Amino acid sequence: MTLDQKRLQELLSYDPETGVWTWLVHKPHSKMYPGDVAGRIMDSGRRQIRIDYEYYYAARLAWLYMTGEWPQEQIDHINQDKGNNRWVNLRKATQSQNSYNREWAERSGLMRGVQRHGNQWRVDIGNQYLGLYPRLEPAQAIRDLALWYKAGRFANLPKGELP
Repeated sequence: MTLDQKRLQELLSYDPETGVWTWLVHKPHSKMYPGDVAGRIMDSGRRQIRIDYEYYYAARLAWLYMTGEWPQEQIDHINQDKGNNRWVNLRKATQSQNSYNREWAERSGLMRGVQRHGNQWRVDIGNQYLGLYPRLEPAQAIRDLALWYKAGRFANLPKGELP
């Protein structure tokens, strides 16, 4: 049986303001009672909820609960906190869009996309070479513009600002 909005709303309550899921029912042979927080936190930080012997990610359930439809694409957590399932923090995204909205990994004190290259700074976004620059600041600005051009509102810029 495929889970639908009606069945989901019979079993669970979702608070879009907090992103918290709670059980509405007690199922036989279960340790969960009405009012208990549903699901478990995975190592990835995502909440997973078991319904009718199937596991679902809480963010995908939120989409079904709020819209009545299963998302065909991925669900992106806008602020990158996979445990924050508030409705305002969720949006549909392709895999590519979702990959642009990830934490910036520091490497040698620099952000991804900009590396030291001799006495200059090399900018690469994915497999696209964007040039060498004599100073770090212009290299970072070029990187930010390229990310914004490529990913739009999904670009997670280091300062969280538009270039």
